[in-house]
Amino acid sequence: MKQIASFSKKWLLLTDLHLNGDTSWDSKVVQNIREAGPGYGVIVMGDFLDHNMTFAEAFMIHRELFEALSQRNTIFLKGNCDPRIFSSYRAVIIYLESSNITIKHGHTFSNSFMNFLKKPRKLVNSSTLKIIKKINKKQDLVIGHYHFEYINPIKKVAILSPRKVYKLDEVLDV
Repeated sequence: MKQIASFSKKWLLLTDLHLNGDTSWDSKVVQNIREAGPGYGVIVMGDFLDHNMTFAEAFMIHRELFEALSQRNTIFLKGNCDPRIFSSYRAVIIYLESSNITIKHGHTFSNSFMNFLKKPRKLVNSSTLKIIKKINKKQDLVIGHYHFEYINPIKKVAILSPRKVYKLDEVLDV
């Protein structure tokens, strides 16, 4: 698994954009990227493109988004819907004084974990957190892929919603 290391906590996080020609949400995401303070990079946490969209088609339709991303240090992680040639990076590891944070798309977790998450969302509890931490070798973790939001800054675990901009330093209170 190819990984990128960082020593900064100033990252904007985006996951599961699934660019497919629907631009109804673009302006909000673009605005949030542009309004973030100086020094923030962007980690696109996978599923940037939808299965049937090429990078060239996405660029033509979502120009403002591409422009906003090009103005920041942007890292693209591969998700399960992205073409094979899109990105070979699977994770970003953020090294901070207090902890290490792993950022992934989330689709590579075991089938038992994925089946567990398919249960009603109210079951995302301390048992879920133990499973997540065990799978991720006890590091702090931020993932997407599951299309719902669960953020626990005390336990240092976050599952992020699609098409929304998050600041890492606010999500995990680092």
